[in-house]
Amino acid sequence: MRDTMPVLARPTTRQRLQSTGLPVLLSLWLWSLPVDSAALLMDATAYNDMGIVQQSKGDLDDAIQSYREALKLKPDFPEAMYNLGVALQAKGDLDGAIAQYRAALALTPDQPDIYGNLGNALKAKGNLGAAIEAYRTALRLDPNQAGIHYNLAIALKAKGDVDGAIAEYREAIKVKPDDVSARNNLGILLQTHGHIDEAIEQYREAVRVQPDHVNAHYSLGTALHTKNDLASAIAEYRIVIRLDPAHVGAHNNLGIALHATGDYRGAIAEYEAAVALKPDHVKAHYNLGIARHAAHDQDGAITA
Repeated sequence: MRDTMPVLARPTTRQRLQSTGLPVLLSLWLWSLPVDSAALLMDATAYNDMGIVQQSKGDLDDAIQSYREALKLKPDFPEAMYNLGVALQAKGDLDGAIAQYRAALALTPDQPDIYGNLGNALKAKGNLGAAIEAYRTALRLDPNQAGIHYNLAIALKAKGDVDGAIAEYREAIKVKPDDVSARNNLGILLQTHGHIDEAIEQYREAVRVQPDHVNAHYSLGTALHTKNDLASAIAEYRIVIRLDPAHVGAHNNLGIALHATGDYRGAIAEYEAAVALKPDHVKAHYNLGIARHAAHDQDGAITA
């Protein structure tokens, strides 16, 4: 999951700033600067460090208060600004987070991770243009940020720039080849635009890296189904249902594939499972009626 909050120790500043990006999602990291020997900064640093500990324990309100105390003592303290922005973002105060990120960047404009989180907050606000600009600035500073490439791809797709999104997913995978979410999302875009074989390659690599990735197995099943490889599609849908028995789409699609092979009873069972899970699933109800009709005609033919 891309929005997991890490437990912070005190390694290097670079390690604190490493970002994994976020599915649909926020990549919130805390940043710590070297400690200065001045008494005033030490006091501010103590509050900031207290906030880091509190936030690592999930005490966001107390962490926010500690960061604010640090900034009272040292108003030009970019680390506390950034950490306060992270905490506010986690609380859902996007405007407050954006203000803190911008303040931190005014003092330290060469930090790609701050631009990355600024982009996340702007994207969450629906300001896609500004989010894209923030992500691109981050990547100019450090092109090897897989998570920021991933989040930029999501923003570009939301803006309708599919080619740009595909390019950014490819960059994310280049930096982090085992990023299964990037591979799955790339595959979906490729499949949508008719590049089925390349999409299948991405899905297969995703499930090779993470065999229990439900979405990648489901995507692979739909791509194989599109190519009329029913046996392989059925196998993938069954894997999805084994991993997630409540996956309505897999039950419905498995029913369609079984129906196409003439296994009407098997299809009926899957459609019934789909409508039991989602009673207002119109397509599953329709498919169930067709399958029951086909099964009735088959039974009549056998009896005759």
